[in-house]
Amino acid sequence: MAGLDCDVQITTSLVVRVLDGDEAEWERLVHLYSPSIDGLMHRWCVPAYERDSLRNHVFAEAFASLNRFAGKNGSKSFLAWLWTITRRQVSLLIQSERARPDRASGDDLMLDSLSKSPAEPSADDYTELLRQTLQHAGLIKADMQLLKLYYLEEQTASEVGRQLGITELNVRKRAARLLKRIRDEVADLEPWLVNRL
Repeated sequence: MAGLDCDVQITTSLVVRVLDGDEAEWERLVHLYSPSIDGLMHRWCVPAYERDSLRNHVFAEAFASLNRFAGKNGSKSFLAWLWTITRRQVSLLIQSERARPDRASGDDLMLDSLSKSPAEPSADDYTELLRQTLQHAGLIKADMQLLKLYYLEEQTASEVGRQLGITELNVRKRAARLLKRIRDEVADLEPWLVNRL
């Protein structure tokens, strides 16, 4: 895949490494977002036998148009962008099913659940993605607990230090280092994360 055009302004994170042709980073991105896509397909009543193929179509379309996403840095989260692609792919699947002469009623169920679904991810969807992000960042349990207490529960550094048995200064230093690590990975993918942490 070709590198970024000079006029695209995004941070050096996962997207940039993918755009620079790093296949291992693309695999990390797919692994990180697959549970979200799988959850959508379940919600939208996509038959189990269609899900692998549909997920592959979603990520193939995302890969092919990743430069366009990167060029809109900050305008939409990667998760919301994948939702749009997934919705389009499910709609194509429904059209394909309706065109078949031996059509079953499964496409009606997909269409109904798709039409009742919100257009954007919910807070719960983002919370689940945050959990996945922390898990994929390779953080140890103590680091995850520190992030949760300090950033998500908004406890003071002294309160967190007392709970974890470390100094207030150590809490601040570790929290800043961990936050930078996470932001370096996903800041241009998920602007909401920068506001959340």
